[in-house]
Amino acid sequence: MAKPTYGPNGELLDGGADLSMGGTLEYLHDVLYITVFVHTASIVTDWFWLAYLVIPGYAGYMLWIYIIYPYVFAARPDEQQDSQMDAKKRAKMEKKATRTKYLHGKK
Repeated sequence: MAKPTYGPNGELLDGGADLSMGGTLEYLHDVLYITVFVHTASIVTDWFWLAYLVIPGYAGYMLWIYIIYPYVFAARPDEQQDSQMDAKKRAKMEKKATRTKYLHGKK
C-alpha cells in the first residue's frame, strides 16, 4: 500500500491508499457493490440473499478458466512434438500437391 503523507503542520494530506489500484481491490469493490445491492433489495423480500451466490460462482468460474481447464486439457509434450511433425508432413503434402504435374501421353 502507499505511504501516508503529512503537511508541514502535521495534518494528514493523503491516507496512502489508492482506490483506483487494480487487482484484488477491484474484486473487493465488486463484493461491496453486491452487498449494498443485497441489503437494499432485501427490503422487498428476504430471498435476495441468494444474490450472494454470484461471488463464489464467479470465483469458481475464474478457477476453472485459468487453473483447472488449462491444467487438465493441456497438450502433453509428446503430443506437441507429434503435432509439429504432423504440421511438417502437412506442409510437405501441400507443397507436393501444388507442383505442376506433367503427364506423358502417346503421340
